[in-house]
Amino acid sequence: MTSHGDVDGSSGRGSGSHASPVLAAAGAHAEALREQADSALAAATAAHADANQAHASARAADQDADRARAVADKAHADADLAHVNLDKAHSDAVKAHANADQAHEDLAEAEADAIKTDSDASKAHSDSVKADADAAKAHADAAKAHADSDQAQHTADSAKGSSKAAAKKAAKGAAKNAEAMDKQAEEADKRAEAADKPEADADKKADEAHNKVHDAEVKATAADTKASAADSHEHSAQNSARTADDHAKAEDASAHDAADRAKLAGSVADGADARATLADDKAQADSTADAAENVAQGHGAIRSSVGEDTHGTGGADAVLGTTGNDTIHGAAGDATIFGSSGNDNIAGDAGNDLFVFGDISGHTHVDGGAGSWTDVIEIDMGPGADAAHGGWTVEIDGQKLADGHEHGSIDTHGKQDVTHTEHGTVDFDNIDKIEW
Repeated sequence: MTSHGDVDGSSGRGSGSHASPVLAAAGAHAEALREQADSALAAATAAHADANQAHASARAADQDADRARAVADKAHADADLAHVNLDKAHSDAVKAHANADQAHEDLAEAEADAIKTDSDASKAHSDSVKADADAAKAHADAAKAHADSDQAQHTADSAKGSSKAAAKKAAKGAAKNAEAMDKQAEEADKRAEAADKPEADADKKADEAHNKVHDAEVKATAADTKASAADSHEHSAQNSARTADDHAKAEDASAHDAADRAKLAGSVADGADARATLADDKAQADSTADAAENVAQGHGAIRSSVGEDTHGTGGADAVLGTTGNDTIHGAAGDATIFGSSGNDNIAGDAGNDLFVFGDISGHTHVDGGAGSWTDVIEIDMGPGADAAHGGWTVEIDGQKLADGHEHGSIDTHGKQDVTHTEHGTVDFDNIDKIEW
């Protein structure tokens, strides 16, 4: 006959004297679980406090990193603007130097024109001087000719006799010569007067050329001044761009450092979360302790019936054995099964099951069940229950691995094991760990 057992809702009711050893074992187990649960809850609270602090630090580090990146971005924008200004300053300097070069070319051309006009003016002046000299000589020659004519006429007037005719003739020739000399002097005056105009024109052109040279010099000087100012501005822009680049690099380094600190803070927070999660998992023992205390008080437990198969509900059941020969199945939930005396056959089936035994009398077989579950046997025989005082031993594949001490654990990795007590044995399969 198969039964799901009776769920007892009050202390001692319907249990009979045969359940008291199991309840006593459940009480000891519950007390141990309660101590573990209190410690785990305290550790979980501390772990969550550490995690909250770590997350606060991580958020602060992220904010610092964001601010540092914003500062670095601003520095890069400033550097970009500084390079734009530098490019413009360089372009202005190139243009200013081109203007200065053109101004100096214009000055050189004006100076060449001035030299040529000076040469032309000098030649015109020389020609005018020569014409004046020729005119002066022609007037001198005319004056001498007039003097000779006057002398010849005086001689002719004074002559008498046969010499008088010859003297008149000579006077007449001298007068003609003086007349000719006057004509030559007039022509020389005309030539001198004609030479004065080219001289004046050449002087005017030379003056104009010198004025152009002066203007070109002024423009060249101004262009040189602008080019020098453009060079200074470009040099200043170079320094500003270099300073902006250095500042941007420094801010980049600060931003990278801040990002590294934020990443580290995030890792620390993740680690704190993991520790808090682990602490939470350990703190789940609190609910197990509540269930164990309920079982110890006779509340909410499934009681086995002698001679019947007892099955859990598929939830987190607490199943109590009897002093008789029990057959118990934990079903699909995470069951806690308390063994007792008698020759019992216990199967955990699916789920993470815990099998609790006190001082075993009889021969019991436990199968934790196949699958990726963690099934644990806990042995609680009370203080002083070691091998020297008739306690217990654990053998795995025929090899003794543990003599009973008061506390300890061993990973069995699902092998076939046997536990010996003074009054009985428990052999088991598919068990992952033994605790005592």
